[in-house]
Amino acid sequence: MATVGANVAHGAAHGVIGALISAWPALALIGSFELLMILIRNAIRRCTDAGPRQCTTLEQPVPGRAEVEQTVEQAVLAEYQASLNGPGRPLSQRHLAEKYGLDRRKVKQIISAETSPSPVDSSSSDGALQIST
Repeated sequence: MATVGANVAHGAAHGVIGALISAWPALALIGSFELLMILIRNAIRRCTDAGPRQCTTLEQPVPGRAEVEQTVEQAVLAEYQASLNGPGRPLSQRHLAEKYGLDRRKVKQIISAETSPSPVDSSSSDGALQIST
C-alpha cells in the first residue's frame, strides 16, 4: 500500500486524473497477486477435499519393477517408421535430430541402415549373385 500512496502523491500534482493514472500500476500488481493466491487456495482446497490419491504427488519408482526403455536410435527409427505409415509426409531428419538431440548425419545413418536392402551374398558356386533374405 505504500507504493500506491507514493504513486498517488506523485500524480496528485496533475489533479485527480493524474493521481489515478499514477496509482494503476501498483493496483494492477496487487490485483494480479490476489488472483494468483485465489487460484492457489482453490487448488489446495480441491486437493484436500478429493483425498490424498487424487492430488498430484511425486512417487518414487518401485525397485522391483523394471521398465524396458528404448535407446535413442530405436526411438528415432520407430518414430520415423510410424511416420511412413501415417498421413502426410514422413518426418524429416532435421526434425528427428532436433527432437532427440542428435546430429542430422547420425539420424541419416540410423534411417538408412534400417531401410537399405540386405547385403548381397556372393557365396554361390555358379557365380550368380544371390540376395540373402
